[in-house]
Amino acid sequence: MARTAMAVVQASRTGTSLAPVAVDNVNGNSFANNGNTLLSLTNQGVTDLAATIHAQSYVDGDASNGLKVPDRMIDIPAGETILCGPFSPDIYNDPSGNVWLDVSGPVLAIAVIVSD
Repeated sequence: MARTAMAVVQASRTGTSLAPVAVDNVNGNSFANNGNTLLSLTNQGVTDLAATIHAQSYVDGDASNGLKVPDRMIDIPAGETILCGPFSPDIYNDPSGNVWLDVSGPVLAIAVIVSD
């Protein structure tokens, strides 16, 4: 399955406009991560949602014999916006430098912000 890539907005001291996009519940989402990346997650529904940030790394070995680092689970209460991150590239980046995100429901708007 091809994940839907999300645009990353550069933060600035003078302010940055956010334009949240809808989550892709079927294919999941991905975003470029430099280790200073944050997510704004807005639950537009009336029930709580959960987001999963997939860990891509292993400890005490590799994918064939190591222990997988657990995925990061994020609870998003109904009607609320939360900010989460940053995400360590060593743990969360895939080989292309992207983080994978899955969400439990369709009523979530996401904005990805990075600061250098």
